[in-house]
Amino acid sequence: MGQRGGGAVTGPPAEPVSPARMRLVSTAEAAQPDGARRMPDLGGKTLRQALEALEPLRVEVRLAGQGRVFRQVPAAGDPLEPGAVARLTLTASGGTR
Repeated sequence: MGQRGGGAVTGPPAEPVSPARMRLVSTAEAAQPDGARRMPDLGGKTLRQALEALEPLRVEVRLAGQGRVFRQVPAAGDPLEPGAVARLTLTASGGTR
């Protein structure tokens, strides 16, 4: 009795898998008509919505909590200086500032 060979299954070479990447894109204007960059009102927004609103403003974002934006610094309407840091406090209750 002959022994059957257990051949390997071959196919095209596997393509390397790269990690998933996500880029948030916003249609919000980065500056007001007067040219000033101002902090948007983020109260009650989800984290994704807040990040989308902040992305064109090129601010550093620091987060605390989970859920919806409960508090923000700088306040809505405050001018944003170059290198500004937005501090967002989120809460699961969905409350506003």
